[in-house]
Amino acid sequence: MKNLLILSYFIFLPFFIYGQEAYMQHFSDRDGLPNMTIYDILQDNKGYIWLGTDGGIVRYDGAQFDVFEVPCAKSNAFSYLQQDKNGTIYFQNFSGQFFYIQNEKSYCLDLTKDFNRHKQNKFWLDTQQEIIWVINTSIYQYHIKKKEWKKINIPEIKNIENARHIHITQNQKGSIWLLINDNLFEIYNQKLIQIIDLTGLDISKVYAIGQKIFLLESNKNVIYEYKKQEKIKTSLSEFLTNSAYITHINTDNEYNLWIATLEGALLIDKENTIYPIPFLKNKHVSTCMQDREGNFWFGTIGKGLYMMPNKDIQFFNTQNSALKNDQIKCLAEDDESNLFIGANYPEVWKINQEGKIIQKYELSLGDVECLFFDKKRKQILVEALAINVFDVNASKPKHTFFAGSSPKDIALFDENNLIVAAGDAAYAIDITQKAGDKPPMNLVYRQKFRQDALKKKELLYSNLIFRQMRSRCAYVDNDNKNIWIGFDDGLFCYQNAKEEEIKTPQQEKIIAKCIIKDKEGILWIGTLKQGIFAIKNKKVMQHFTQKNGLLSNYCKKLRLDNQTLWIGTDKGIQALDLITQKSDFYTQQDGLISSEINDIWIQKDKIWIATNKGLVVFDKKMKSKNLIAPLIYITNFFISEKASKLQPKYYLSYQENNLKIDFRAISFRSEGTFKYKYRMLGLDSNWIYVKSVNNYVRYASLPSGNYEFQIKSINEDNIESEKIAKIEIKIDFPYWRTWWFVILMFFLGISIVSLFFMIRIKNLKRRNDLENQLRNAHLLGLKTQMNPHFLFNVLNSIKSFMYENDKKNAILYLNKFSNLVRKILQNSEVDFISFHEEIEMLSDYIELEKMLLEDDFVWELEKDTNIDTSLMLPTLLIQPFVENAFKHGLRHQKGIKELKISFLLTNPNQLQITIEDNGIGRKKSAEINQKNYVNHQSFALKNINNRIALLNQKQQFKIKINIIDKIDAENQSKGTKIILQIDYETRRK
Repeated sequence: MKNLLILSYFIFLPFFIYGQEAYMQHFSDRDGLPNMTIYDILQDNKGYIWLGTDGGIVRYDGAQFDVFEVPCAKSNAFSYLQQDKNGTIYFQNFSGQFFYIQNEKSYCLDLTKDFNRHKQNKFWLDTQQEIIWVINTSIYQYHIKKKEWKKINIPEIKNIENARHIHITQNQKGSIWLLINDNLFEIYNQKLIQIIDLTGLDISKVYAIGQKIFLLESNKNVIYEYKKQEKIKTSLSEFLTNSAYITHINTDNEYNLWIATLEGALLIDKENTIYPIPFLKNKHVSTCMQDREGNFWFGTIGKGLYMMPNKDIQFFNTQNSALKNDQIKCLAEDDESNLFIGANYPEVWKINQEGKIIQKYELSLGDVECLFFDKKRKQILVEALAINVFDVNASKPKHTFFAGSSPKDIALFDENNLIVAAGDAAYAIDITQKAGDKPPMNLVYRQKFRQDALKKKELLYSNLIFRQMRSRCAYVDNDNKNIWIGFDDGLFCYQNAKEEEIKTPQQEKIIAKCIIKDKEGILWIGTLKQGIFAIKNKKVMQHFTQKNGLLSNYCKKLRLDNQTLWIGTDKGIQALDLITQKSDFYTQQDGLISSEINDIWIQKDKIWIATNKGLVVFDKKMKSKNLIAPLIYITNFFISEKASKLQPKYYLSYQENNLKIDFRAISFRSEGTFKYKYRMLGLDSNWIYVKSVNNYVRYASLPSGNYEFQIKSINEDNIESEKIAKIEIKIDFPYWRTWWFVILMFFLGISIVSLFFMIRIKNLKRRNDLENQLRNAHLLGLKTQMNPHFLFNVLNSIKSFMYENDKKNAILYLNKFSNLVRKILQNSEVDFISFHEEIEMLSDYIELEKMLLEDDFVWELEKDTNIDTSLMLPTLLIQPFVENAFKHGLRHQKGIKELKISFLLTNPNQLQITIEDNGIGRKKSAEINQKNYVNHQSFALKNINNRIALLNQKQQFKIKINIIDKIDAENQSKGTKIILQIDYETRRK
């Protein structure tokens, strides 16, 4: 392939006058370059492109140029870029200073005091031994690890300070080659190996490329390759002027030699064959290199940076060739393999197999839309508003005829009838006609002629109109005598004067742009928006769109080459293998000057492409697929919008969960058309795909847990990066979600629940005890109230009434006694009774007690009118005090016996009950009881006190009791006064 390409340079030399060029992407200060002068280019081990410019040191990643500040530099013109095995970038400026960039920061390398500050230094980085060689007035070495300078003394190397030429390089095996004056010294492991005498040659530079040593005699544009005392001379004077100074020598991945000069860049292949046409002709090329993807980079003096994706794709336009217009519209070929080129220009060019223009066809008007070669009559038909018929040997049309408005496509039916797709209609025209042979070819005549032909059902198409509708393409299937025409409103087939529209299986119209037929009899239909249809026997067999692998749904031109269907689209070219269904793609990323394709022509082993930016040619066997996997890096990590030092693992608190991750892919050929795919394992295992402009991802509130962020890049040919760039992230759980806190809370919860139940059980037990005690106290109160003496006395009194035949009083007291007993028994089942019920029960009891006393007993019941009768009072609380008044006070009193009971609201929340008698008093009563009952104890009062204490513990109110012994001035007892104070607010119904 390469030999054919080299041969093609010579073949096309006469026609194109050294004009063809490969497509190059140009970068200037508008793209971010700090300066348009570039001295050196380096690709580091991460894939970044580094530039030493006249305005700073620059790094390029394929998307943006980053300028690195070098604060200690006395000059911003940098060159001699080199990298050590640790990734540190070393470089030099024209002021003799040395610098390095490490971890994104630049540093100045301190020079030894022995240096002559006014002498230009030559330096080389020995990556194997980690030593920097510097030639100043002597030879010096800087040991990178030790960070110290050392002067090297080699006795054979003399007169360095006054040397005319000094240069230094290193070959692949590690030998250092020093050019000093007319001698070349080889040094290996600090030892001098050999001295090569260069006397008689004006060698200014030495380059070690692989195992080869090249010597440059720049003033004569001569390069020598040194091989074991032999110097193979290659002169470039034939291709360069005397002023074309050689600036740099480098090799590509195929070991071809690239020569950068002040008149462009030359290429010498492995066979020492020189490509005769310079790249970037007449531009001052300062340096060149090839990157890992195969792209070629050229630095220039004053013209910026150039990147050439493919040196094997050449283009021709008005700037570099004899073409008069860049808008190439159509191509055709005669039976002698001469190529016709039609453009937006009133001229058609015909070139032969040697690449010469052998004929020009002049037109009255420009804008050639289509070309057609009539093999039978050896004539070329050129569309330029009308159809211009040229004899292949004539420079002017032999005649011209009307074929509608701006014909777009031409086909031939039955050797004599042209089928023309035009802007106003589709026509059939007799190609043999001459001016004046027929009536004027107006639309009325043709339409009538067509109608007559259809009535006769004859296969006669000459001079008729198929349809008065804009048409774009025409194809004649001579095997089946079919004519296919693509109109604005559908695809139609004509056979035996019958018209049939062909639609999709969904009965949609097919808007065709181009038609071609393969050897299997399948018609391939390229459309405006629907992709490509494969039709056989007027049925759609296959349909290709972007969804199933088509480059674009807009197909402008189809060509067949054996089993390969070449598809021209608005996004480039697709070569579809009809058997394997696999495709190769050719776009601007692969070196096309334009991705908008107007026409394709296959000529032996070459593919010719017509575009709006010129004519393109390349070998059809050239593989365009970029198989080099892109590189991917994570560049920044932000926590809550603050940049964090980049590291492989992060341990974050639960509050540090607002994350942003920047990443960057290195894929120069794709020109920004690559993609990213990323995922956050632990959150989602599915890959997310984004375009190249979206080079960061944000996680605003990442939950606590363990994660791994993964990112890959995918180039323009769907080749993924080999390695995954990743970061491990651990976000701590808040302390209330940690295992120790959960366990602690679990046991604490158990403890609280246990304590709660213990307290609850204790309270229930206490409550049960209180209730039992209250119940016992209640029973004791009931027992007290139902004192046997009282019962016997009441019954005896009633009995005496009956003996005395006092039925009225007997019945009255019997009723009171029964009511009292019933109420006591009823109320013994409840803890509280209403104020009204308490008054009734007290009244009944007092009346019964009154019956047992003399007639001198009087009593009084006083109650506050503001007391709510629904007020609840403890059952049997008051009655025992009244009983004691009778039992211990009034019954022993001589004379008038008085009892007064009052109920008074002392404040809105308190009820005061006063029980007052004029009995003998507690002291005297106790004396009587001691006489009658030696072991007597006040059982009723003790029970009352216990019950009040229990009520105070159980209820939400307090009961206070105050017993007052009334005495007169002589200290004699006047009775007893009992005051009960009850907070009753919470005991209302």
